[in-house]
Amino acid sequence: MAFFTVGKVEKKNSYEPIPEGYYEMSIKSVSKDATKAGTEYLSIVLRVRDDLDQALPETNGKYHNRIVFANYRPGRKRSNQGRGGLT
Repeated sequence: MAFFTVGKVEKKNSYEPIPEGYYEMSIKSVSKDATKAGTEYLSIVLRVRDDLDQALPETNGKYHNRIVFANYRPGRKRSNQGRGGLT
């Protein structure tokens, strides 16, 4: 039998958007879908990499392992305005 003591654990799960910035991410999944009108798009799930905490302390270091959901329509003209865009 083993005994151990656990201190207070803060729950870090948050559904708030991560701040704009440069993040290194890995692709968790990609699926093809379509709107009701028939417009096809890719539904992408990304995870902020956890091995770059020192290289990117202000982004990956603070938000590693967070999940980001993005929808991408190939061929659609994009502007650089707004949050949540993929580049």
